[in-house]
Amino acid sequence: MARAMTMTVMPREMLIRSSMAASCGEGGASGFLVLEYYGERKTLAPMAGWLHYSPKPCCWQRGEGNSLWSRPGGRTRMLAPYRRLTISTKLLISSLAFALPMAVLAWFMDISFVYDLDIARREMAGNQYQRSLFPLLKHVPQYRLLRLQGVGENDPEVLEHAGYVNQALDGAVHIDPDTEAELKLTDASLSAMGFGHAAPSNLMELWEEVQADPEDHAAFQELMQGSRDLFHYVAEKSMLVVDPVLDSNYLAQVTVRDLPLYNELMLSLLEFQRQDLSSLSEMQGVKLHDFVLLLRDSAANHIAYDAEMAVSEDPLFYGLSPTLHERFVHALTEFTARNEDLARFMELAADQGAVQDSEVFEEKWRAAYVSGCDLFEVGSQELDELLSLRMASYSSWRRWGFILSSVALVLAGLLVASVARDVHRPVHSLIAYSRRVARGDYQAEPETPPGKDLADLSGNIRSMVGELKHRLAFSQGIQESIAAPFLVSDTRDKITFVNQAMLRLLEYDLNPEEHQGQDIFDFFSQNQAMRQLADDCLNKRICVENQELGITGHQGSERVVSVYISPLYNLEDELIGSSTFIFDLSDLKASQAEILEKQDEIQRLAAIPMENPSPVLTASEGGDIAYTNLATELTLTRLNVHMEEFLPPVHHEVVAACLENQTGRSQVEHKVEDRIYAWTYNPLYTHNVVHIHVQDVTEQKRMQEQLLHDAFHDALTGLPNRALFMDRLDQALARAKEIPAAGFAVLFLDMDRFKFINDSLGHMAGDELLVALSRRLERVLGTQDTLARLGGDEYTVLLSSVSNESEALLVAERLQEVLNDPFDIHGRELFTTASIGIVFDTGEYDGAEELLRDADTAMYRAKARGKARCEVFDADMHQSARQRLEMEMDLTRAVDKGEFRVFYQPILNLVTGRIAGFEALVRWFHPHNGMVSPGAFIPLAEETGLIVPMGKYVLGEALRTGAAWLDHDPGLMMSVNLSVRQFTSETLVQDVDAAIAESGFPARLLKLEVTESGIMDNAEASLALLATLRDRGIKLSIDDFGTGYSSLNYLHRFPFDFLKVDQSFVRLIEENRAGDTSGENNDAGIIKTIVSLAHDLGKQVIAEGIETVHQQRRLTDLGCEFGQGFLFAKPMPGQEAGDLLRTDPSW
Repeated sequence: MARAMTMTVMPREMLIRSSMAASCGEGGASGFLVLEYYGERKTLAPMAGWLHYSPKPCCWQRGEGNSLWSRPGGRTRMLAPYRRLTISTKLLISSLAFALPMAVLAWFMDISFVYDLDIARREMAGNQYQRSLFPLLKHVPQYRLLRLQGVGENDPEVLEHAGYVNQALDGAVHIDPDTEAELKLTDASLSAMGFGHAAPSNLMELWEEVQADPEDHAAFQELMQGSRDLFHYVAEKSMLVVDPVLDSNYLAQVTVRDLPLYNELMLSLLEFQRQDLSSLSEMQGVKLHDFVLLLRDSAANHIAYDAEMAVSEDPLFYGLSPTLHERFVHALTEFTARNEDLARFMELAADQGAVQDSEVFEEKWRAAYVSGCDLFEVGSQELDELLSLRMASYSSWRRWGFILSSVALVLAGLLVASVARDVHRPVHSLIAYSRRVARGDYQAEPETPPGKDLADLSGNIRSMVGELKHRLAFSQGIQESIAAPFLVSDTRDKITFVNQAMLRLLEYDLNPEEHQGQDIFDFFSQNQAMRQLADDCLNKRICVENQELGITGHQGSERVVSVYISPLYNLEDELIGSSTFIFDLSDLKASQAEILEKQDEIQRLAAIPMENPSPVLTASEGGDIAYTNLATELTLTRLNVHMEEFLPPVHHEVVAACLENQTGRSQVEHKVEDRIYAWTYNPLYTHNVVHIHVQDVTEQKRMQEQLLHDAFHDALTGLPNRALFMDRLDQALARAKEIPAAGFAVLFLDMDRFKFINDSLGHMAGDELLVALSRRLERVLGTQDTLARLGGDEYTVLLSSVSNESEALLVAERLQEVLNDPFDIHGRELFTTASIGIVFDTGEYDGAEELLRDADTAMYRAKARGKARCEVFDADMHQSARQRLEMEMDLTRAVDKGEFRVFYQPILNLVTGRIAGFEALVRWFHPHNGMVSPGAFIPLAEETGLIVPMGKYVLGEALRTGAAWLDHDPGLMMSVNLSVRQFTSETLVQDVDAAIAESGFPARLLKLEVTESGIMDNAEASLALLATLRDRGIKLSIDDFGTGYSSLNYLHRFPFDFLKVDQSFVRLIEENRAGDTSGENNDAGIIKTIVSLAHDLGKQVIAEGIETVHQQRRLTDLGCEFGQGFLFAKPMPGQEAGDLLRTDPSW
């Protein structure tokens, strides 16, 4: 709110115009007097510490601020008890807030170790119980075998076996209560879980039945089955089957899963052995041969594999068992040798058609069986050793975690106490100083505390006190320098100040001290109207504004004056007196008409800024505000600030510079509360003032900040984007060059199978998964590290301070660990993993792009090696990537330049020995490297999508060539391979139709070959596509059958005409020929099964990779209709294939 008052009088010698302007805020304002002597303008400085404007209508009051006119406002109230606390208390609370998360973190870490220890203890309890139970599996069969051989029950060997069994059952029945409860081995628990038949008490009864009647095969089988089921039950309850550490996991697989299955197999063999095998029947020969296969598969493929993996794994966290590579390896070697000896014996017997010596058979069975039992006992003991080492390691880590957490908390407490002491003392010193100043001791000097911030505070307080003394003196001078008639009275109507101008107007002696304390009514004794106005002001607290009346001087002269009387208030809004201004208007009346005319013009011009919705101000030469429009007052009220807070800190300097240089200044920004204002200064040279326009640019600034944020952050996750990440990576490179010891690493993460989630659940679910995944990754990293999303499912991490490779690998492992838990997306639990590439700053990188490139290369190496792992970049990766890129570029050019050639390999009818068709095969003739192996460029073409135009070219060329050969053989088939990418192409059907139409080759003679993996990725879609091709009369074939995964549920539904047997099966016919005296072998059995399956489904069979006559004959005997291979002809150019066809060869 702005007020301006103007009074005019008409003296004979000069024209005086006096104006007052007040700009009122919540807690005060500033005011000034402007005098004009015939156009010469003089401005008085603010009368600080004397008067300030009251919010009551037209009132001024006494105050202690630095403004002449101001109004009091309510003091800021503390909104929270926290703000009333002392600094020491706040620091104590801050220390507790800092220590509490550390304590919670330590507690959670301890819980994690306790949980790991509990798991290890449970595994050890289960392993020990299984070891005590294993004599059932080891000695019961041997006991029964001896009894069946006629050995008496009192024989020492029989008694020894029975003793072991009794001891094992007694231990199983009288188990330790804690172990029984933990593994839930009570009869009730076992029955509830469906294992009642495996209860130790039931096993005891079955053992007694076997002892009573060894011929009771059912009791024996039930005893063995119950023992194995109890074995598996204990393994599951003790969590041995899900052991998280690889070496003990593999070892547990041997003892828990593989050896019990081996035991079951050996018992079946024992029962088979009891038959009369002196002359094997056909069924017995087949069964004995099957036993050989099963025995070798169990011993070599399962037990030996898991055992070797257990030995090869190196525990990283708790050391290495000292005997694992000695006793266990020796037992494994013995086990493998014994079982292979038994297998060879049985294989020989199967070939000969009889078991020549049943006692030797029995002895070899016993040796193999005992070696398996010995392997279990050694493995079980080694598993105990590994679990003990792990428990000791976990206990050590737990102790160290507690010690380090305690030390950290103590150090934090000491640090906070030290900071509190250093802050508390100087603050209290400044408080004492401010109290002395408040009591009026302006000569006091504050101490200079340590620390820049407190020293600045002390200096600012000293400056404020100095300014206060200066303003008090200045205020006194202002009172004495006011030229207009002026007086001040207190609430008792006593004059406290009167200037000589007032005495001169009322024709008193010019001695103000004589009137100090005089009653104001006596002072205006000859002017009743003045007395009434003064009385109304004090009693009714109303302001008198521009009250024009006539007064009589002490000597009788009369004057026309304008009177201003206002009550004065202190800062507590208490009445302390009144002030009276009198302006002599007598001399101004003569020129009133001219002045009124000028005032009309001024008001017209002033209305323009007054109606402006933005603040408009005018500043005088010293920077003081001479004018404000209504928008300014409304803005100050809305922000609840004073004019001094509203003005920019450089306001006075800018005003002075504008008037001095006669140039304006724009875009001076100043933040007030939560708003930002842009100030524009335009000097008005003729009046020596500066017009100021203020614009609220808060929203504009926020939009700029938001745009800046969006430019460097990912819109979905809020993480830094590529631009911000590359900037920080450049900074890290620059810092590393300046400080070589400041190492860093870059991690490149790519989510595995994320596209599958997007395709199956939709992009919204994929986006939610990315957001949740980003939050998890952030929790792993430190505050100095940078996690960024480059786009899609690709993330990068900048580890700003790592000293070696192990630290980065540890972070990578933690990143993978946080992905182990499922994500809850739309009510579904989703699992995902990440492949991570790591690159370290070696000092040889010149730019961030090179680092990111090598991290990306390492990531793709991790994906190629199985995904869900991390790989560290090395120079070989870069060389491999460059070679791959060069090949990809050459491959792209090869497609455009036509460097591919189609070769043809004949397919024979194995029954007639004549050519039935050809298979079209692509070959690449590189202009510099010559012929490139298909195995080198086909996978790359598949990955890049170049396989689609390449396949389209092969299809068209093959059909054109085949059409030319139809004159010689109208029924000649042409086989063309379809890649996975080509098979899923949306234009496949159109491409095939176009090739047939262009070449004129009959669709019934075209055979398209697809792989199992190509059709099983999306079986339903593949079924529809194959049906479309089949409707056109095209023949269809499954390529490399038996090497992939085919569902029999789909296989009979797919409209295939041919199954092509993979060459790996054909090759093994020759490899096993030397040891196959019966004319049958396992691989021939597999081929026979495939041929039988194909014929049952109404399909024909093609065998590839035939290289010997023996293979040809064997396949013919097995019923295979067609074949191809080097035995007949290698792939050849079209011209040579045509020449071969015209010779009509026969094999």
